[in-house]
Amino acid sequence: FLLALLRKDSAHALTSCSSTLHYARVLTQRSPLRSITVMASAPIPLQPRDSRCYCSSRTSHHTAGSNLTLWKHHALTRRQLLCREMSTSSDNERKNDDEDREDTGLIHTSTPPVMMLGNILPFFGKLGAGIGVLGVGLLGLLYLRQGDLLYIPSIDVIGRDNSQNPRGYRSPAEYGVPFEPHLIESTDGVAVHSWLLLHPDSIERKLPTIIFFHGNAGNIGVRVPNAVELYKLEANVLQVEYRGYGESTPEHIKPTERGIKSDAEAVLRFASNHPSIDASRIFLFGRSLGGAVTFHVADYAAKNDMPLAGMIVENTFESIGHMVDVLLPFLSPFKNILLRNQWDSTSLAEHLKTPILYIAGDQDEIVPYTQMRDLYSKSSKGSILHRFHRVEGGTHNETWLQGGRAYWNAIKTFLKEAVEASSRSSLKK
Repeated sequence: FLLALLRKDSAHALTSCSSTLHYARVLTQRSPLRSITVMASAPIPLQPRDSRCYCSSRTSHHTAGSNLTLWKHHALTRRQLLCREMSTSSDNERKNDDEDREDTGLIHTSTPPVMMLGNILPFFGKLGAGIGVLGVGLLGLLYLRQGDLLYIPSIDVIGRDNSQNPRGYRSPAEYGVPFEPHLIESTDGVAVHSWLLLHPDSIERKLPTIIFFHGNAGNIGVRVPNAVELYKLEANVLQVEYRGYGESTPEHIKPTERGIKSDAEAVLRFASNHPSIDASRIFLFGRSLGGAVTFHVADYAAKNDMPLAGMIVENTFESIGHMVDVLLPFLSPFKNILLRNQWDSTSLAEHLKTPILYIAGDQDEIVPYTQMRDLYSKSSKGSILHRFHRVEGGTHNETWLQGGRAYWNAIKTFLKEAVEASSRSSLKK
């Protein structure tokens, strides 16, 4: 059965009813249709001519407690429908119309049923055109505003500045860790805000320095507890927040892939020239989007013959295109023309010789675990040292909290092995 629910004051009531009958006609030609049920507050849903052409009989029932009446039109069989279409004449139709108008008082229109399809096709044509225009508009909006979807400097009720964070997430000073605040200038004049958590006498003690590239949302303050734990591994930690994030200036500059890459390159140059940092023991650490930044900086270091001891990536992705396939699969056919942000790590992983540690939570709800495995497989072709640490039950942002002591041991062991591997590689050159 078909059900049409109409209001008597609706300007589209008759159109809706005609559409219902059109579908009834199509369905009846393909398979048996038992009835058409119409609910309305006035006797407008079915024209007399339509009743003869589509229905064998009609019953009505007034619903208790309301002003609605149900009209049930028992549909013709396929054979009855075809016979009536062939035998109906215009003269008989006009005569019977007049009789039905007098008996039922139903609203009547002179549009014959055979014209119904011709009336509906233009409607669906306009509807299709409207959907097409809307689709193009949405794609255009995604193209222009995709940066706002990917880069999120403020999260929830937390503001952009670190001072607006809850207690414990505002500064390393809250943990009694000595640090230096820096504004590192990028090539286009943007000043990237950073905190250098620095051990005393780190050069003399030959301590490693870890450059921490964060994910796509929030400032470096929300990563302070994580940075402090890395600091406890007897490593300096340089926390960096990209342009458009935290206290980087100017504030109106928005983050882009090109801009963030430029910022990250400037940070590596800064660390390599810092008097309290051993340039031969610099490591990169990146989580999520930060992992893609890490791959780029490692490639930049290799191309510019800059020393780099190793890199650690956690729950990162192969590329933005791969993530579109996962999170927005309906956009996959358009991604080649739609994406302005690529962050393609797959093209870099198999060529980098830098020692690399992959840390992956196998229950990552955002980046599929398989993407980390695929990147690791590519790294095994070129990296002089490649390690993979799986955190059972680890989720996207909480793996470092869920990995337990094994998580920190994996990083500490890798720092030592990577320095040794890099030293051997340098001696061979």
